[in-house]
Amino acid sequence: MSSKRRRVRSANGLFVLLASGLWLLASRAVAQGPLPPATGTPGVAGEVRTVAGRVMRGSADSPQPVGGQMVVLHRISADSSGPVDSVRTSGNGAYRFRYRLDSPRSMYIISARYSGVAYFTSPLREAAVTSPDGDVSVYDTTSAAFPLSVRARHVVIAPPEASGVRRVVDVFEVANDSNRTLVAGAVSPTWSVKLPEGAREPGSGGGDLPPEAFRFREGRAELLVPFPPGSRQLVLTYAIPAARASIPIADAATRLEVLLEGTDAKVSGAGLVAEDPVSMEGRSFQRYIASPVPAGASFTVTRSGWSGSATRGVLLAVAALAVALGIVVGRRAPTHAALPVESRPATDALAREIVALDRVYSSADRREGAAGEHYRERRDALIGRLLEAQAVEDREPVT
Repeated sequence: MSSKRRRVRSANGLFVLLASGLWLLASRAVAQGPLPPATGTPGVAGEVRTVAGRVMRGSADSPQPVGGQMVVLHRISADSSGPVDSVRTSGNGAYRFRYRLDSPRSMYIISARYSGVAYFTSPLREAAVTSPDGDVSVYDTTSAAFPLSVRARHVVIAPPEASGVRRVVDVFEVANDSNRTLVAGAVSPTWSVKLPEGAREPGSGGGDLPPEAFRFREGRAELLVPFPPGSRQLVLTYAIPAARASIPIADAATRLEVLLEGTDAKVSGAGLVAEDPVSMEGRSFQRYIASPVPAGASFTVTRSGWSGSATRGVLLAVAALAVALGIVVGRRAPTHAALPVESRPATDALAREIVALDRVYSSADRREGAAGEHYRERRDALIGRLLEAQAVEDREPVT
């Protein structure tokens, strides 16, 4: 099996979409996501295709079939998306669809909603998909808070700007090692992290969740959407003072990696050890590694000179690099946890997000006025990201 094929398959056969804020308001717990590759699905328009699998509940060690569960086949394309067909599972959790490929530029995906949370397969690439690629794993939910583990944290710090700040992209590989989907309680988020003192313009972009999944208040980033079993990549962005800033490590991390662009500053604390500098995308970074890192630690970024301000293009390049490196960190994270780390290409995540977005705005009245403009702008932006991600994946070597 090629490495590209392995990346497409989820370790437990599911992808979860934690949808946009509007969908969350409409339905307390949901799944989410980002769109389909530009090349869509290999095949010829009109050809008959099949997908069959089972809906299973619980851990990988003792899954139980879910009978009577509604399963939906979705089509995703650049101009429109929506459900194609639906069916209820048999007593042993099995389902089957027979459908025609609309066009090679369309993509298809299976979903099942269980206990208020939607779970998805990866996009259906083959003409005949069966288990395990067609299986959907679902889980019972709990709002009783329990700690999620940070398997890896990857921090990329840009050069100082003329305004006196440095942009930071903070990538977390967070895991739910239980067999239940954690949902937010009335006042508690599913996960939160303390931001550095004096952090400005907090936000999120990239990773496995959309920006709407987070709330920023009182110096913290809070995740408000369901968190199923398995590992998710969470990406935060913020700005810190250029002269000196301390970045806290509130939760223990199995591995911490810091990349500091340029030579105008240094990093110390949290057991970080300087490694050989690295050059990527034509830029040079100081590299620091620590493993493991205890809860309550912190590291400090201190300016030791001045190298000029970074352009917006540089900052965007750093952000893109951080997300890419975050994926690498996630793939090489330790495997001793109860559940395996899911490894998936960016295009699959984008496919799931377009499904979620289209379902939010499925009714005609929601596509009118300002809400409709927001929907169309968001969708166009996702399609642009998809095209870029597909171009990158197509360049990757297949082994």
